[in-house]
Amino acid sequence: MGLALKSKYVPDLRFHLDNSMKSYDEINIFMSNALIKIFDNKITLYYPRNTFDRKGLFVTPTKKNLSSINQHNSYDISLKKSVNFFIEKCKNKKMIPKIFFTKAIKTIEFFNESK
Repeated sequence: MGLALKSKYVPDLRFHLDNSMKSYDEINIFMSNALIKIFDNKITLYYPRNTFDRKGLFVTPTKKNLSSINQHNSYDISLKKSVNFFIEKCKNKKMIPKIFFTKAIKTIEFFNESK
């Protein structure tokens, strides 16, 4: 499945999600000058995207491992932390810091703008 987003925040961003095989789970994020790959519990940056050999043929860009993650649990953990944060603020009648609200609005704008 592919998804192309255009935004004033990120001018050229394309996602490719592939889970066609049961044990295969990969996300590729194509940016204007880099590729970020999430596969096998690793986040890897390939940069610069357009890399060529002496003959002018495309070659795989330099690879840099950014971090290790647990792909299967990351989403659930993040969602649980977000909901607990919100519930705690409501339960204790405390304000949510403005910076969190602003970031949430910018995220919604990013995805809304890309329609």
